[in-house]
Amino acid sequence: MVFVAALLGAAAANGALASTTAALGYDDARHLLARTGFGPTDAEVRTFAPLTRTDAVARLLAAARLTAVTPPPSFALERTPLRRPPAGTVTDAERKAYLQQRTREALELRGWWMREMLATPSPLTERMTLFWHNHFVSAQPKVPFARLMYEQNVRLRANALGNFGVMLHAMSRDPAMVLYLDSVQNRKARPTRISPAR
Repeated sequence: MVFVAALLGAAAANGALASTTAALGYDDARHLLARTGFGPTDAEVRTFAPLTRTDAVARLLAAARLTAVTPPPSFALERTPLRRPPAGTVTDAERKAYLQQRTREALELRGWWMREMLATPSPLTERMTLFWHNHFVSAQPKVPFARLMYEQNVRLRANALGNFGVMLHAMSRDPAMVLYLDSVQNRKARPTRISPAR
């Protein structure tokens, strides 16, 4: 949180050294909220404009959440085993239906996260979740189960504003990341390169 607070302070200062006791003003408040969210409303900017930089950062951190407010897709909460149909055991029509279902779930998951970004009372959390998602890259074309991508999203959000070492440890064991990095096939004596999306 100290690192995040320092980043927020830098964003609030808009690149200039400024007193922590002076009010942000409209332009600096807009800049801060734009850097820590997804486009503030005029009302939000006006709420932050009279705050000092210290108070603005404290307010952003106080509103931070570790969980989403938007209910996830139903498949994301299932606990059934995740398996691809074994090759040669399904018809072409069954394989096509299976792939269409995977695609529908992937699109539904993306829509869920977009709705969360719009609805969240903590844009900072979602902005940092997106930041870490871009840092710990994984993608649905290579991770065939949207449920694993949902669980990764939950893990990123829970750690988005916390200790980087804790997040790094969590992500090194994340099932979606393990699949994306081919960690099951990688061995010390014979490392594999990251293969393109299948």
